[in-house]
Formats: sequence, C-alpha cells, structure tokens
Amino acid sequence: GALALSAVWACVQLLASEVAKLPLVLYRKRSEGQRERATDHPLFAVLNRLPNPEMTRYDLVQTAMVHLCTWGNAYLLIIWDRRGHVAELWPLRPDWMEVRRAPHGAPLYIYTEPGKAPATYKAYQIMHIRGIGFDGVIGYSPLRMHMETVAVGLAAKRFGAGVYGNGAWPGGVLKFEGTLTAETKALLKSSWERQHAGPSGYGSTAVLDKGWEYKPVSLPPQEARFIESQEWTVAEIARIYGVPPHLIQDLSHATFSNIGHQSLDFLGRSLQKWLVNWEQAVARDLLLPDEQETLYAEFLTAAAVSVDLTTQTANLKAGVETGMLSINEARRKQNL
Repeated sequence: GALALSAVWACVQLLASEVAKLPLVLYRKRSEGQRERATDHPLFAVLNRLPNPEMTRYDLVQTAMVHLCTWGNAYLLIIWDRRGHVAELWPLRPDWMEVRRAPHGAPLYIYTEPGKAPATYKAYQIMHIRGIGFDGVIGYSPLRMHMETVAVGLAAKRFGAGVYGNGAWPGGVLKFEGTLTAETKALLKSSWERQHAGPSGYGSTAVLDKGWEYKPVSLPPQEARFIESQEWTVAEIARIYGVPPHLIQDLSHATFSNIGHQSLDFLGRSLQKWLVNWEQAVARDLLLPDEQETLYAEFLTAAAVSVDLTTQTANLKAGVETGMLSINEARRKQNL
C-alpha cells in the first residue's frame, strides 16, 4: 500500500533502477595487484546476462532491490550445477519467508507459498541480502519502521483526492423554514448532489424555490494546507531512503550549483552502501570457499558518475602527470 504514495514509489524506483543498471563484473586477481575479468567462470554469465531462463540480470536486481527497499530483505534461490557453480538465481517473495535458527546455529529459510506446503532451504541455497537490522540475520523494513510518516502521506493523499474529487468545494447547507420528513431530506440531498457535487457539477447554477436558501461551508485554512503536509512527507521519505529530493522531482530547495554535488553525494552515500552490500553477498553466497581468495565481484560505477566525466577525467590526468598513476592504472579506473 505504501507504494501508492508517489514519494515512496519514486525513491524505491530510483534505488532499484540505479543499482540494476550498473554492470556487476566478476574479476580474477592476478599477481602484483593486477586483475582480469573472469569471463570463463560460469558465475560471470549469471551476474551479467541471464540469471535464470525467465529474467534478465536487470529484472533480477531490480526485483531484489524493490524487496530490500520495502521489506528490508531480499532472498534469491540458488540453483547449483553438478560442478558446484551457480547455474541460476530466482527471486523469492520476502513476505512469504521466515528465517529461523537450526539447532546447530545455521539459519534456516522457511518459504510458504500460498496454497503450498512450506519449503525449507538451508543457508547454501539462499542468497540473502539484508538492509539495516539489529541481529545481523533479518533486516528492518523501512516502511514498517516509519509507518506513521507513510500514513500521514497516504491520509493527505486521500484528503486531497476527496477535496478535488468534489471540485475543491467543501459543500454546504440547504436551509428551509419548515419541517421535512427524513425521507424527503434524503431525496433532496441525493438530488442536489447528483446535480451539483463533484467536477461534473462544479460551477453549475442552482435554482431554489421560495423558502429555500443555500449556505456554503468554507474550508478551514489548516485543512486547506494539506499540500504543505504533502511536501513535508516528500522530504521525510527522501530522508528515510537517503535520496536527494531533486532526484524524485522535488526541486523546492535545489539550485543549479548544488544539484551536481547532491548527485555525487547520492552515489557516494546512498547508492554505494547498496553496491557494497551486493558485492559482499556475492562473495559470501555465490563463490566456493577456495574461490573467495582469487575471485570477487564489483559494480562498474562509471555509468552513475558520467554526468561529472570532465572532473573525473581531469583527476585521472593529474594523477598520471604527477606520477601517482600509470596510464594502465588510470585506464583500469575507467574499466578500460
């Protein structure tokens, strides 16, 4: 339900799409700090092309990020081949998952699909990416932790829909000097609303018989300011997700000079923590123990910072000219 709030939708969509669009490359370490892309490893194709027969890599990462941003946890079912390598990854619904501790301490994942018997998975069968949490096992749902903020936003949205659904006109009172039966009152109310309520009747002319008077009811100023509460909600939700407001189309406090800095700050603070989370989860859950010394996964962030390519190029050029970087090292930073 919280995704019906535009600010929540925008934040979740932004984080999910930004992480999903970045290539996640598997590297093999070489001597003297050198590395190469491990294109010959089966996991390379799973991370970069088709993680399963039905989804692209973008689909899978985007889905997992939506789960992380709403439920605080993402669960991917790992299908291993006979050689002990990852063959497929499938997303599992976080709202159908329960995590328990086995007697020996290892986590057990109980997955209950509606209408089916519960399936129990061991730790080696699940890639579990966690958001911020308390026990290191389960991440907290940001929406559940901030449900009051979301509720205020949804209430303001419903209030606004009601006001503008009625033509932004709060209503009024029909006065008559006399006594009416309950049935007559109901018929009059129904007839009046049919002709004059809502956008289709807004601004229409009312013709009243002798003895009748219409008195409009004004909207209290504090209720008319619901737009201000919506702006407050946008800022609060952006703060919850660590997203600069201008990236979800809130330009009320943005200037030409600070938008560029805010975008870089988004990469360094908001996005980078998710990228590191993914990279370390790949190492822990998708690589064999003897591979973890020589293989590692890393996102290519050049696409996320291409807006500041001039500054990035100038920094690399300065590094080469001062001898801090070699040409090859500078090229590797650009993933060339």
